[in-house]
Amino acid sequence: MKRLGSSCVPDQEYWPVSGNIQFIDVSLSYREGLPPAIRNVSFEIEGGQRVGVCGRTGAGKSSLLLLLFRVIEPTGGRILLDHLDISKLGLVTLREAFSIIPQEPLLMRGTVRTNLSPFGGHSDQALADAVVQAGLVHSKGGESEVDSALELLDLDIGQEASALSSGQRQLLSFARTLLRPGAIIVCDEPTSNIDERTDGFIQKRLRAMSGSTCIVIAHRINTIIDSDKILVMENGKVVEFDTPKNLLALPRGKFAALAADKEHLQ
Repeated sequence: MKRLGSSCVPDQEYWPVSGNIQFIDVSLSYREGLPPAIRNVSFEIEGGQRVGVCGRTGAGKSSLLLLLFRVIEPTGGRILLDHLDISKLGLVTLREAFSIIPQEPLLMRGTVRTNLSPFGGHSDQALADAVVQAGLVHSKGGESEVDSALELLDLDIGQEASALSSGQRQLLSFARTLLRPGAIIVCDEPTSNIDERTDGFIQKRLRAMSGSTCIVIAHRINTIIDSDKILVMENGKVVEFDTPKNLLALPRGKFAALAADKEHLQ
């Protein structure tokens, strides 16, 4: 990550270093008089871990992300990133630490190139390599994958990315993530609108990005079943947080119930 100015500048030239995330007794109410959306939540994600987050609709999964990005401030508790209180960081510094793959890809009118690097900070070769790694192109005729990727950079994706399929839109969003090594990767149900094959491809590539902390809000149980840990939310609380193997072994476990009743992951 590049060095950035903020109201609280980390000591390290490149930050975050480990990607350690801690929620300490965090609560959130969206409005006075409403029941808390997050209730005294505490957990720690170690740097480099891949953590799956699941729970039924309204459990509080998306609220965790809103807090992490400081879209909304907690009503209690603290959130630490690499042991720094994120409330003391400038928003630019904080959000530059993350790379997000959202449920609906955020794409703009223009070419594949401008969507991958809107500020022109990457060479065409770097963009083409990301396109290849993201699985957006395949070799055809006498062309290599890289040659096909270089051609694809000039494709105008059209209004609302109409020139691309839903799977290609998500893969383009994924390619942007590959251009930001070292960022904490946040996946907000990114595979809910694509087929299982594309889902499996994206998850395989994410697992290969060793060293990056990765938080995946799950739409499919297969998406997170091989995570280092699973965090299960219910009614704004963390009800389970352990390895998939340990959670599946619990006789009356919440995660085991969700795994047996897959429709409630949606």
